[in-house]
Amino acid sequence: MQEIVFLSFQIAGEHNELEAIARVASDYHLFLISLMGNKENPITNYTDIDLIYGETDESEVRMAATTSLTAQLFMINVLYYRYLSLDFSNSLDLVTQSKMALNNYKKHLSNIEFEH
Repeated sequence: MQEIVFLSFQIAGEHNELEAIARVASDYHLFLISLMGNKENPITNYTDIDLIYGETDESEVRMAATTSLTAQLFMINVLYYRYLSLDFSNSLDLVTQSKMALNNYKKHLSNIEFEH
């Protein structure tokens, strides 16, 4: 049986919807991993692993969400490549199949005439 993992990505934990989803996932005994900017996040009450990338002072220096988004993307890439490396041959096959499916989808899109 394949283990199901629920991933939660957010900065501060101010969204009740995501907390509700985490609560439901926890009720179903899913393995929960959160990626967030700080530990003072209500989602940590439901998660098995908390990946904290550190708080930023974006609002103080008016940087939009550039720093936190870069940190999130970096951690997601690390997780993704680690996961692929666990079974590289199978992962390579799956990535190749995904690429072929996307190419097929693009081919079909190019045959559709859109009206403007």
